[in-house]
Amino acid sequence: MSLVDDPRWPALGLLGAALVLGLLVWWGRRPSPEPHHRDVLVAHTARLRELPRFRALVRARLWRTAARSAFLLVAAAGCLVLVARPTATTRDATVPGRDVVLCLDASGSMSRYNEAVVGALEQVADGLPGDRFGLWTFDGVAVMKFPLTDDAGFVADRLEEAQRAFARDDVDYRRTAEAPFRSSQLGDGLLSCIQGFDRVTEARNRIVLVATDNEPLGERVRTLEDAAAAAATRDVVIEALGVESLRGRPSAEAELRDAVGSTGGSLAYVGDADAVPSVVSRIAGRREAPPSRVVETARDVTGPGVLLVVLGVAGAVLSSVTRRP
Repeated sequence: MSLVDDPRWPALGLLGAALVLGLLVWWGRRPSPEPHHRDVLVAHTARLRELPRFRALVRARLWRTAARSAFLLVAAAGCLVLVARPTATTRDATVPGRDVVLCLDASGSMSRYNEAVVGALEQVADGLPGDRFGLWTFDGVAVMKFPLTDDAGFVADRLEEAQRAFARDDVDYRRTAEAPFRSSQLGDGLLSCIQGFDRVTEARNRIVLVATDNEPLGERVRTLEDAAAAAATRDVVIEALGVESLRGRPSAEAELRDAVGSTGGSLAYVGDADAVPSVVSRIAGRREAPPSRVVETARDVTGPGVLLVVLGVAGAVLSSVTRRP
């Protein structure tokens, strides 16, 4: 609600003005005090009151009193504005209703690629301002690093943290996703990432961006085809970023390409110059499917109130200063 639209402060301002005016009237109509025993009584002052200089001094004093009263009224109005706490609301209807879960293969075979992979994910996040991002890593099991959020600064910090961890081969960062005799379980990892979406009742674009070499080892619980079928059922699109080692295994590449293609996604390679722009373009192209969210941001408007208080107090002080005749 804007300062003008807020119904509280005009009423408070009128009440404060009436109160100050009443006090001024009462002050002007109060009876004159009895003469103090130290007061000097002077007779025959009529001629003195007629002198031009005396009349000028009286007028000047009246003007100073009126000005001081007016400035105090301005300061009181400023205090009332601050007490009313007017707010300004901004509406942003350009925020897309789109969620992107970053699904990162943290297996040992990806260790030499993941620093570059996370760098690519950072570029994707930078290219999609306003989207909600979350990060999962998977190896033998899947682990959520952070849930979906539209806090761009938080997302950037967590992705930088992941990139530093992979750059120094931080085993502790990867160990949470490890499991005995199982590695790079893409089907299980994708299913976990698909289940990471919230707001399931809202009409939103949901995308999983998975980075993997598709080299699973050990017993699978769910296959890649199972994950793709679950994604299609939930209207989740899977986009994939492959690494260089995937090019040397045509069957694994074809399996991944077919799986993501069945959801409406595609496969790109991290090393390609157009990989990140193409992924950003494909995700951004889904902006208009669901209605955009309207975000309202309210903030206190203290500037006018503070300005009135400062002007009122400063004016009252200056108007109280008397110059020597």
